[in-house]
Amino acid sequence: MPLPGFLPPIRRSRRCTRCGQRHPKGESSCPHCSELDDAQLRAHLDELDAHSDSARSTGWLMLLIAAVLLGLVIIVGLAL
Repeated sequence: MPLPGFLPPIRRSRRCTRCGQRHPKGESSCPHCSELDDAQLRAHLDELDAHSDSARSTGWLMLLIAAVLLGLVIIVGLAL
């Protein structure tokens, strides 16, 4: 039975033991790190960590903004 058009297709993947990123099971080597030497791999992993930290910070900021807006809506609702 085909999935509805709005759902993405399911792709089988596995996690690379060297860099930790996911890649398709059909590929014999990881496209993210197979051509990198150890120094380049370290730089790549540092870049991924920095991106992850940045995304985490943005998530907390959005949560704080949502909480403040919810608080304002509640205060204004009680004042009416």
